[in-house]
Amino acid sequence: MLKREEKAHVRSSFASFYESFVGFCQGYFSWIGRPLLRIFKSIKDDLEAANIRIYPEAYTSVVGFFLLLSFIISLSGVPLILIKMYSPKTLMFVEALPYQTFILLFSLPVITLIVGIMIPKFLLYNRASNLDAEVPYAAAYISAMSTGGISPYVSIQRLKKVDLLPQLSKSAERISVDVQIMGMDPVTAIERSAKALPSAEYRDLLLGYASTLRTGGDVVHFLLR
Repeated sequence: MLKREEKAHVRSSFASFYESFVGFCQGYFSWIGRPLLRIFKSIKDDLEAANIRIYPEAYTSVVGFFLLLSFIISLSGVPLILIKMYSPKTLMFVEALPYQTFILLFSLPVITLIVGIMIPKFLLYNRASNLDAEVPYAAAYISAMSTGGISPYVSIQRLKKVDLLPQLSKSAERISVDVQIMGMDPVTAIERSAKALPSAEYRDLLLGYASTLRTGGDVVHFLLR
């Protein structure tokens, strides 16, 4: 019981620090974040598809913070390389440093930017592969429930409680939020969720179900195909 409380406390502390750090970056480094978001327009869609719950400008502001920090660090290499070239005896450790170290140091801002832009894409592809692995089980479950007279929307909501399908659980949670909090009808919420999903298989399943409902088709027949 104590370990569970300790874990909850650690998660709460981390969440509090995370929110404070993101707020700090957005408050003081949005002047970097806004241009980055205009240049790398795909970040917004990547964050949504990867289910990263952070405002796009806030994310690029965090990237901007680390980009500026890496630039400052890389500037420290200027006096060091000058010492190595013209007065290596001044600092003995500088003389021992290979020139590749300075190349890496000066490349740090570029590396930081690339990593910051690629993180959402990496998480997106990771989520897509996990979703593809979970889709067959979800499709079989929804089809079985539909033959018993339970609507796919209700079946999808029940997936929220299935720990073995974590990605589908998150998707179901998002649909639930859109319906219960945003006031969307279930079909529109399913379509909205499907369009943001990185898995083509699950997207086709949800969009096909929504389209069948809108056209008055046989949902059970569609799901069993």
